[in-house]
Formats: sequence, C-alpha cells, structure tokens
Amino acid sequence: MSGGRLILAPHPDDESLGCGLLLATFSSKEPLHIAFVTDGAGQGPDRHRLAASREIEARRAAAVYGLGDEQLHFLRLPDGGLARLEMELARLIRELVAVLRPATVHVPFRFDGHPDHLAVNRVACKLHDAGDLPASLLEYFVYTHSRMVPGRDVRKLIDPRWLTSIAAEPHAVLQRQRALECHSSQVSAAGGRWRPVLSPELLARLASEPERHLAYDPAVRGSGVLTQARVWVPLAARLEPFLKYWTDRVLRRQPWP
Repeated sequence: MSGGRLILAPHPDDESLGCGLLLATFSSKEPLHIAFVTDGAGQGPDRHRLAASREIEARRAAAVYGLGDEQLHFLRLPDGGLARLEMELARLIRELVAVLRPATVHVPFRFDGHPDHLAVNRVACKLHDAGDLPASLLEYFVYTHSRMVPGRDVRKLIDPRWLTSIAAEPHAVLQRQRALECHSSQVSAAGGRWRPVLSPELLARLASEPERHLAYDPAVRGSGVLTQARVWVPLAARLEPFLKYWTDRVLRRQPWP
C-alpha cells in the first residue's frame, strides 16, 4: 500500500474520540489503517481479561466504520507505560510505516492531557523530523476540556490558521456514537469505577461539536501554535494527569481509560 491514512490511537476508543467524524466520512477508495498502541488495560489486577475485552471492542467499533481486521494493528504495549518504552514504540511505528507507507498520519495533540498520548505525539514527531516518518502529520484532540486552561477548551487557544474542521453532520455523529457504544467497558461503570470513562456529558458534547485537526509543522514547535497561555498550557498538560491519577485513586476509579 502507498498513500492513505494511518491513525495512531494510544488506546482503543481514542480513534473515535479524536477521529470519529473523519472515520465516518472517509472515502472507501482511500486506504485507511488504525494502530492501537497500548492494550488499554489500565493498571488493575484484571488487566489481561480487560486487554482481551478492549481488543474485541475495538474491532466492533472499527466495523461500524466499515473497517476490516486487515486494517487494524494492535501493538499491545502496556497501558500507562509508553513514556518508558519510547524506543520500542519508535521501532514499531517505523516498521508499520515502512509496510503501509501512508501519506498522512494522525497522532494525538501535543498537549493532550494523558502521558500515553503525549508519548505517541513525541515519538511520531521525532520520527517525522528525522525523516523516518515521511508523511504529513495531523494532530487530533481527545482531552479538549480542562479547568486548568483559559476558556477550558484548549482548541480555542490555537491559532486557527493551523486548524481544519470536519462538520458534525448528523449521519457522521450517529455513526461515531454507535462506534463509541461498542467500547462497552468505557461507557459503563465497570471494574469498580465510580463513573464511566466516557461519560454521558462527554458523549453529548461530542454530538454537537465539529472535529478539529492540527497540521504539524516542524517550524512551529510546541506552544508556537498557541495564541495565549504559551507557558501554562504545556505545564498543565503534564500536571493534570498526575492530579487526575491521585483523584482517581482516592475515588477508587481505575486511573486511565
């Protein structure tokens, strides 16, 4: 294969949260693949069972978009541990890109509030800058809302020149909703969590918002894409995951989706 798109999803469900409208509207003539980087199993004692369940959920969600098993790639790295495995992640991405040869690769936003998301972005951008990922990079958003950033929506702080949008057309929104519902472990309060990872409030917000993608330009690194809070947003992206982790520990909720 040459051309087409590759979505690097740190966890099963990130592909729909960040690229669901893209997946619902892509042309079947264009090759499209999804790589699920981690097993999505968290750090709990029942992680092997959960890893198997989340892989099944990912396949069902992909089928909603019309994707077959041959378009899905499970790298099965440990959930929550990518920052320690960046060399291994880089090797796996290089190998996958060498086979698929995509024209565009989608990665999480550089300041997405999860350490696995930050690691995938960091590794992909380093490979791109070194010439080992010869494709255009587009950054997608999963953790868009935060009490720690002005306006609570980080997308509002980005220079609009770098952003493209996919409208929330009803048929595409419905398809994304059906795909997200396939991730049953995340839309229910399973495993002793005090609330679902994908809350009804989050799903309702997704139903009304366009989907945005940020074009990566090596000349505009880091906070250069922001119009304000250029120091605070990168700091918040690293601080908020730790605050969330300890809050979840106190509330006896699994720390990461």
